Amino acid sequence: MSVTASSQSLDGLCANRASAVALEVLVQYDDIDLDETGLRLYDVVDPEALDSLFYHQEESAPSVEFKVCDATVHVWQSDGEIRARVNDERD
Repeated sequence: MSVTASSQSLDGLCANRASAVALEVLVQYDDIDLDETGLRLYDVVDPEALDSLFYHQEESAPSVEFKVCDATVHVWQSDGEIRARVNDERD
């Protein structure tokens, strides 16, 4: 299973934050219940560092991967938009 989110799908000030896009894709991903596990984004990656990496980086197009439970979260920037995808490693 794979789920994708982008900064265009977020409202307001959070739209330009990589951590918000990563969290959104994790919320949409059915195989991880954040409420049940008590998992916080900070448990697997520093949200401030993630945001800082993508802040005003239109030309260098950064890309980051990190593991959450049995899935890999990939965050990248393309055409000025921050995107994130969760891929289940069991597939």
